[in-house]
Amino acid sequence: MLDISGHNAPGVTIGSIEGDATTFVFLAANNLTVGSNDLSTTFFGVIEDNGFSGSLAKMGKKTLDLMGANIYTGATNINGGALQVDGSISSNTIINHKGTLAGGGTVYGNVTNYSGKVSPGDPLGVPGVLTVRTTTCKHPQPLL
Repeated sequence: MLDISGHNAPGVTIGSIEGDATTFVFLAANNLTVGSNDLSTTFFGVIEDNGFSGSLAKMGKKTLDLMGANIYTGATNINGGALQVDGSISSNTIINHKGTLAGGGTVYGNVTNYSGKVSPGDPLGVPGVLTVRTTTCKHPQPLL
């Protein structure tokens, strides 16, 4: 278990995160930033915030694969590398420059792409189906 709920705002930055299905991350209202060591990792556990708007930020150049049913309610910011959702996330997702949203899971929230990339399936190009269950899916710049 990783519990950052009692940490000083705005949150914690870690190199990477891995864990099996019995692993839990508790955010409360804090932000967890992952990827500073540029390793690709898979997390089978659950990230949750108990409704306190905890958030996740992905940085670095490699891939974080979320395999569990993640139930944090704050934003997901992809600032670098790939966030591969093969389970589910329940937050609004923002894809920033040099970020990629990939996977074959489900995003239960709005997806906003600021010159990043959406790559259903594997971020290396293996096709798949990424489901976005939302009322709004937007790209703030005109698509060419």
